[in-house]
Amino acid sequence: MVDGVSGTALSATLEKALNAHAAEEMHSSQLYLSASFWFANKNYDGIAGFLLKESEEERSHALKIYDYVLTRCDGRADVLALPKPKNNWETPQEVFRDLFEAEKEFSLKVRNLRSLALQEKDQGAHIFLDWFVQEQERAVDEWDKLNSKMEAYAALPGLLWHLDKELE
Repeated sequence: MVDGVSGTALSATLEKALNAHAAEEMHSSQLYLSASFWFANKNYDGIAGFLLKESEEERSHALKIYDYVLTRCDGRADVLALPKPKNNWETPQEVFRDLFEAEKEFSLKVRNLRSLALQEKDQGAHIFLDWFVQEQERAVDEWDKLNSKMEAYAALPGLLWHLDKELE
């Protein structure tokens, strides 16, 4: 690695970690897609559509990372195999709880990746990853609120239709 700015090479360690994180983003996209299908099968089209948009957003994050890797001198984007996402929830609350937990875990992973960029003395990657840290903070806050609503609506199942309309 030269000096950690765009147009210079990534360290092998950081390149591997960025590719792994992009794969995690793709897996997250598939998890949201699976959750979207779960709600669509139960005729909650508003929630299903919202989760489909979340899936597309996660995929766009992966593509942003792959693009960054490719812009670095000799950077090699690597599409890794993904595990099958969960698709067999029992309740809407379980779906939202799992998605909230996934966002919290992902927040820690992106912070660790940014720390690795600092450890590798790659200022360019560190700056690039700041956006992802901020995005995760926003997502965790949003999912905290959505999860709380879902838990509250569990008391009266008919209220779930209200959330469905709200997320349309």
